[in-house]
Amino acid sequence: MYQRILVPVDSTSTSQSMLGEAARLATLCPGATVRMVHVIDMVEATSGTNQFATNVESVSEREKNIRDAGKVVLDNAAAAARNAGFDPELSLVEVWDKSMPDAIVDEAKNWGADIIIMGTHGYGGLYHLLMGSVAEGVLRHAKAPVLLVHSRT
Repeated sequence: MYQRILVPVDSTSTSQSMLGEAARLATLCPGATVRMVHVIDMVEATSGTNQFATNVESVSEREKNIRDAGKVVLDNAAAAARNAGFDPELSLVEVWDKSMPDAIVDEAKNWGADIIIMGTHGYGGLYHLLMGSVAEGVLRHAKAPVLLVHSRT
């Protein structure tokens, strides 16, 4: 069965809702390793900071704050995972030159994931057209199977 389970996480309720599914799959696969990954888009996070702005963090301060916030997301997800019955590996991925779906797909490939479990809002229509979907991007490009868990909220 699955031995390397990749679980992308963020701070949304959608991400939290799929942890139960990740725990169930980890339980069904004795000896499986679960890796939780949080991707931070450093270009988006640091855009808007310039030398002429006042009362704005420097780029290095903003980068540090974004990394710290990412670590908090991972730590919170890991605590929830432990409460759900499994102890995950953690990976904070910074991207400067690619999309979040590409970063998740690359992480899955480089780590050798057997399956990716992630949450989805299931939005459609205009919102989906304008905003796109990280889950859809992963689903389209991942070589490993992808289990999408619809948010219960």
